[in-house]
Amino acid sequence: MTHPNPSVPPPLFLHATAAINGAAVLVLQIVGGRLLAPYLGSSHYVWTAQILTTLIALAIGYLLGGWLTDRRTPLAWLFWMTLTAAGYLMGIISFVERIAFASLQWSLPVGALASAMALFFVPLLLLAITAPFLLKALPIHAANVGSQVGILSAISTAGSVAGALVAGLWFS
Repeated sequence: MTHPNPSVPPPLFLHATAAINGAAVLVLQIVGGRLLAPYLGSSHYVWTAQILTTLIALAIGYLLGGWLTDRRTPLAWLFWMTLTAAGYLMGIISFVERIAFASLQWSLPVGALASAMALFFVPLLLLAITAPFLLKALPIHAANVGSQVGILSAISTAGSVAGALVAGLWFS
């Protein structure tokens, strides 16, 4: 099957990107909690902070991504967002200890949330921004927009399931 617009990647590539980004979100959520555990413990406060950070970043990222796609932002931004998220994580990893220890000046719930936000909010936000770009790039007709949104969401969620398995089993 040929894709109608040669400047847009084929649907299979866009679907793979959705799956990979979905996996990355769950890996960040699970591995992030484990990165904070040596400094802040692994209590429900730390995990609540991780979940809150993830959900807040995703909500804002989806809104921002939708706003950007409506302003005719180039599709290349989708890939730059993913690469920037990866680069941010590579750069911030050496600051985990400093950020976690600095957050100990507050109560554990506040410190855990501050650490999670400082370390993981930006890459999660960037990964969420990509979802509207993916949706807009797919060849969708008004008659099947619902099923196409459902397919893209299911693929991203399947990637999240794979990410949870990898993070939970491989990094344990």
